[in-house]
This record gives sequence, C-alpha cells and structure tokens, in this order.
Amino acid sequence: MPATDQTIAAALDTPGTDWRMACNALIDHLIEEGECFSSGELARWMRTFRKDLIFSVLTVGSHVRDLYYACTFPEYADDGEGNGPCLPCQVPRVTQGLGRTPVGVEVFVYAPNEDDGLAHNFEVDIPKPGDAPTAYPSPPPAPAKPKGRVTITGKNQPLVALKATVQQDRRLQVPRAAFEAFVHFCGVTMRGGDPVYILVEDDKATITIDDPNNGAKKYDLWADSGRVSFPSQTTPFNPGDVYRVDIAPTGLTVDLTTKA
Repeated sequence: MPATDQTIAAALDTPGTDWRMACNALIDHLIEEGECFSSGELARWMRTFRKDLIFSVLTVGSHVRDLYYACTFPEYADDGEGNGPCLPCQVPRVTQGLGRTPVGVEVFVYAPNEDDGLAHNFEVDIPKPGDAPTAYPSPPPAPAKPKGRVTITGKNQPLVALKATVQQDRRLQVPRAAFEAFVHFCGVTMRGGDPVYILVEDDKATITIDDPNNGAKKYDLWADSGRVSFPSQTTPFNPGDVYRVDIAPTGLTVDLTTKA
C-alpha cells in the first residue's frame, strides 16, 4: 500500500521520541512502502505531524546522509527491476523553483532505482515551526535520464574548492563533500554500499566508482561516513599536507604535484 498522509502520521505517532528517532521511523516506513523521499520531505512531514519536535532542516539533511553513508537504511523489497532487496540509491536532483526554494538547489532523492528517483516529485515547501501544513507545488514533467557522464567545464565548475588532507596516520583523506560534488556535477547515481576504486601514482591519485581494471584498489567509501582514506604506494604522505581534488567525468583526481 503506498504511503499516505495517514500512514505517515501513524509512522510518526511515537510520543517521547526525539526528531532523529522520528525521522528514522519515517524512513523505515517509506522504504517499506517502496517510496522515494528527500530530506526536505522528511522535514515537511515531521513539521506537519510532529509539531513538538525541534530541529533544523539542514540537520535533517545531514542526518539522512549520515545514515546513507553508514549503510544503515533498510533495504527496499525490490529494485524495480525484479532483482530483489536492495539498499537505496542516492539520486542527484536540482530544484526548479516551484515553491519557496529557489532554482538551482542541489538535493538528493533516495529511491529504489535511478529512474524512480529522477521521476520523483521532491520539491516541497517546508512549514516553519508552528505554521500550517504546506502542499506540494505542481510538478513539471519528469527530467530526462542523463546520458552518460557530464564533462565539467565553464559554468559547471564547482563553486567551492575541494581538498584532500593527509591525516596523522599518513593516509590521504578525501572528504564526503568531494564525492557529493561529483555525484551532482556529473549526474551520477550511487547505491548504498557501492565501493570506489583508487589508483595512486607518483603525480596523482584517481578515484572512480567503476573498476578501471588497471590495478586500482577497491575501498569501502561508506564505512567512513562517506569519506575515504588511503596510503601512498611509494613515498609516505606527510601529515597535514593538503592537495586539490578535481572532478572529472569518470571520477575524482587528486593532484599530488602541488600542495594546496
């Protein structure tokens, strides 16, 4: 049975819980019903049906991403293609300014598959604390599925500098922000539990989500809250050194020739 306002209200009817526990219960319910969702939608439903909860919308988004990267979401019963249980996909979307949220805000939709995530009507006005419930704005036609990867040039350049820092254990750590920027700028869908592949050379480290079959080592991105850390295969990295991370159509490249 698809999720409705009534079933969502019932899922949130857990007196004495804090907003994180309520949010987790709502996520469990939506995934059990095979529904797509965004953190903004979760915030809207909590503001509508649990007016006693105090939270900020940004912290809900961070909490949801933490759950995703830690692989603590439950599984969808089916991936939409008859392949059985699967962890949610993280599908990058961008707002079109249908409601109060302006055009161009990057949003993650969590879904059983990429097509459902791209078709999901995620734009919603989130009530301010104590305000009346809001409605979904009328959605436009679903966007077309991206064909391949997008080359990052011109106006599509990231607006923030992405950097990797060498930790005290001499491993170079690439932050979650770099992977999230890659997902959005290249239109890549990633499923919870997917690994990444890293090839460290003298002048650069290349990180891809597909195995390039060139000797790259497989790493579990998700176990470390969306970050990944790796050692040098030759001369050890120096703790505290910082390097620039570039986004390419196939993944991330860390320039090891120049310190940031």
